[in-house]
Amino acid sequence: MNVMNNMETASEAYNASIISISLACILSTILFAALIIYISKHPQKRTTPLKAAFLIMFVGGIVLYCTCYYLELAQVVNGQSENSYLEWVKGENASWFYVPYVIVRAVVDVGMMFYGRSNSDVFYHLPASKNPSAVFLFWLIHLIAFYTAASALLIRFGNDLLRWIRTITSKISDVDLVFGVNPNSLTFGRNIADIKGSMLVYVDPVVNDDYESSIRDMGGLTYSSKDAVKAAPSFLRDIRIKPHKTKLRLFALSEEYDKNLQYSRMMSESLQILGILPEQTRLVLLGTEEWKGMFFQFSEKRYGYGNVVSFDEFEMSARLLINKYPLCNAINFDENGRATEDMDVLIVGFGHIGHEVLRKVIANGQFEGSSFHATIYDPNFEHRTGFLMSQYPNMFANYDIDFEPQGGRGNKIFHFLQENASKLKYIVVCIEDRDTARDIAVHIADRLQTMGYPQNVYTCDSKSVRCYSQYVKECETHWIYDSELIYSDEFDKYAMELNHRYSGGNDMYEDWKRCDYFGRMSSRASVDYLMPLIRRISRQMKTNSLTQEQRENLARSEHLRWCAFHYTFGFDVMGKEEFVQRIKTRQNELREYGSSSIKVTKDSKKMTHVCLVDWDELDEISEIENALTQGHKNYKDSDRMNVDMVMELLGVSE
Repeated sequence: MNVMNNMETASEAYNASIISISLACILSTILFAALIIYISKHPQKRTTPLKAAFLIMFVGGIVLYCTCYYLELAQVVNGQSENSYLEWVKGENASWFYVPYVIVRAVVDVGMMFYGRSNSDVFYHLPASKNPSAVFLFWLIHLIAFYTAASALLIRFGNDLLRWIRTITSKISDVDLVFGVNPNSLTFGRNIADIKGSMLVYVDPVVNDDYESSIRDMGGLTYSSKDAVKAAPSFLRDIRIKPHKTKLRLFALSEEYDKNLQYSRMMSESLQILGILPEQTRLVLLGTEEWKGMFFQFSEKRYGYGNVVSFDEFEMSARLLINKYPLCNAINFDENGRATEDMDVLIVGFGHIGHEVLRKVIANGQFEGSSFHATIYDPNFEHRTGFLMSQYPNMFANYDIDFEPQGGRGNKIFHFLQENASKLKYIVVCIEDRDTARDIAVHIADRLQTMGYPQNVYTCDSKSVRCYSQYVKECETHWIYDSELIYSDEFDKYAMELNHRYSGGNDMYEDWKRCDYFGRMSSRASVDYLMPLIRRISRQMKTNSLTQEQRENLARSEHLRWCAFHYTFGFDVMGKEEFVQRIKTRQNELREYGSSSIKVTKDSKKMTHVCLVDWDELDEISEIENALTQGHKNYKDSDRMNVDMVMELLGVSE
């Protein structure tokens, strides 16, 4: 009977040990995996803790092993322990070597501790080894030390392993892929690195160690393989781009613009091969004019990206200027929302950045009750206006623009300031050299202050926008790669809603998908203009509700903006005879085929639009169409609708 009880007890003990061992193995595996995943996430957040952990573990290890070796020596000297290797401690004058011996052995074992080794023998010879808490503390110190060393090595040398770990462990829905590693793209990456649910990936054929370290510190991954550089389907699979699941935002930001175009094309081809839906993708393309993005956007005739933003640095800088310092804030409005002052603009410098600034201030400087006038100072303007005047002749034909053949430091510009200081509302120095631009801006601001007409003076170059206030020492700086304009999801949401209301479809995203690229640019431009203008009127009136007359004047201003936008892209007025013919052709196609692709008001090939007329003439355009179609079209309502939509977004009611 006793034998049976003993066997049962032994069996229970065996089963318990198996369970304990299995549980220990599982928990050890989980702990190891958790440590590896923790190491791989956001190494820039590990640097300071790692330094602190290293220092703490080094001090702790020194204390631990010095204590162990000191007690070991004491036991031998007192005859409490026998160790043939330590017989020398009983010799004459041996006490002189006790401290050096303890220090050297402790330093060696601490170094081994970070390597993953331990000298447990010296510990287990001590009475403290019989205390479970002391044993746990001993091994915990070794675990943290090994983790610290492993973290440092993995962060410094384990890029491939880091990529693999982060990719398979990340619960991501988006991938932000930046093509081109350079100071500007790194600045942009830092700006978006903390976006939740997104993995940051950089691709470049050659990445130096400093750049790679910076990318690693912001939690990003670096790829330089042949497949990555060619945007091959295998690379997209590696970063977990899958149909109907992952969203891909491609930022082609290489300093070699042709490579941005090439990479965007290769990526589009690979996305199509993998069956990635256009609505899963977005392209931000550096190095080409905004309208050229249409060649990469999805349409019914070709595969492409679902959303495309194309820009060059000069164009983006000009948009940033208007976004941060809207022209509507430079003039006053009456109680009905009509401008009470004209918009007089001074531009110094007319290179590439000057061209873009002129186009933006024309498009955003139109207000009901106000007239627009720009004066441009540049000693070489005759050699710099040829392309612009031939590309956008109607912009110069419809707006009052004067050129002066002098720079920003000559006598003539200061005579101009003397005569026009009271009228000037917006001043921009468009010179690429920042020191020169600053000197000119400061001198202009100082002169205006002296004359009693203080106002801000802005500088604009390919990378930044600066504001020099009436107090010259104050300078605000905005960098285009810090700007939310590049990562413009919020702006596109507003533009999508605007387009949706204009299209009259059932689904906002489907309407945006069908909208051509120029239509998207127009929607974005309307949002950029109306949001600060409505805020300005609402703030001046100290109310969140606008009257019918204020709303109507805002709609008139929006129509002026819409016309200016089209003129700055080279559009001209469509004749009424052609308008009538297009209506008739469309009706014939509808009767014969049941559908028609003709837009009666706009000819995209000829770049003409029938609504490029004064506000009051829109009634005639509407009447012509309604007489031929028996419809109820009112083209003024398009501008009113834009105003209403933005008012709703801003929480402003009528």
